[in-house]
Amino acid sequence: MRVFRQEIRTGVLVIVTIGILVAVLLLLGAPGVFSPLVTYRIFFDNAGGIKLGGPVMLAGRKIGQVTRLISPVKVADRPANFKEDETLVVVEVAKSAEVYREVTVRMEQSSLLGDVLIDFTSGVETSGRAPNGSYFIGERERGFGESIADAVILLKQQIIPVAQEATKTMESLRETSVNLQRFTAAGSNMDKAIERFRDFGDNMVQMTKPDSQLLNSIKSLHASLDNINKLTGDLVKNDQLKVTLENFQSAADNIQKVSGNLDRIVMRLGPSMEGIANNARDFTNVIKRQPWRLIWHSTVSYPGDAPAPPDQAPAPRKRRVRSEE
Repeated sequence: MRVFRQEIRTGVLVIVTIGILVAVLLLLGAPGVFSPLVTYRIFFDNAGGIKLGGPVMLAGRKIGQVTRLISPVKVADRPANFKEDETLVVVEVAKSAEVYREVTVRMEQSSLLGDVLIDFTSGVETSGRAPNGSYFIGERERGFGESIADAVILLKQQIIPVAQEATKTMESLRETSVNLQRFTAAGSNMDKAIERFRDFGDNMVQMTKPDSQLLNSIKSLHASLDNINKLTGDLVKNDQLKVTLENFQSAADNIQKVSGNLDRIVMRLGPSMEGIANNARDFTNVIKRQPWRLIWHSTVSYPGDAPAPPDQAPAPRKRRVRSEE
């Protein structure tokens, strides 16, 4: 009897355990069994990757599952401003889930190799809860293949032009390096300029040696400047500069007096010099025209000659001389 009771208890415990496990599984896998559900429709441009029974999340928490996929949807049944969305996904979620009218619906992949799910996020509470049968416009996360395609397009649009510019820049740098190599080659202008600069440096070294001619000249100039400085110092110290300037002023005054006397003498000798000049002109004229008058007695009278005294005998008769003037 006791064994029979124990077997009954064991069977009841197993049945209860199985019932609890089934209830938990139903609660997790089919929430509508124990709680009321609401249906929402979501339009996507593409339903790639989504499966029937796929999870539906609310900010990362599972609230339902995908029950139906319709693709393609007739153009007349599509939303007015989203005619390119040709896929309709019907989901059932728990009625208690707070899904608002204004909410972001995204189709995304939980991990790199995980299943595709639908997630309601960023709901606006003031818009109110969405009623049963509402529809939403969903956003689909780009898959790995589409990302690769976008990367290829980006590569063609941006990276390839940059690479082409970089190639041109490298070619310009190569040409620049070739020009620099030619510019600095042996026998080039740069090489000759460096040699001349080296010669100039050698000459400067030779000129700046302790016994060079330049340093000796500089030393001589320095000694001369020292002597001049000493001389001017002595002149200032002994007041000789002032005396020299006074003597120079006195000499200048004497020279000025002498020049004034010379001016007065020249002014006095002016008429005499004029007479001497006239006599010299007459003398040269006589020598030129009547040279015999240097030997013969003069037969020409000049203004200014004194008349003969009356008690003397009359002068012999003058012979007329034909004047050639």
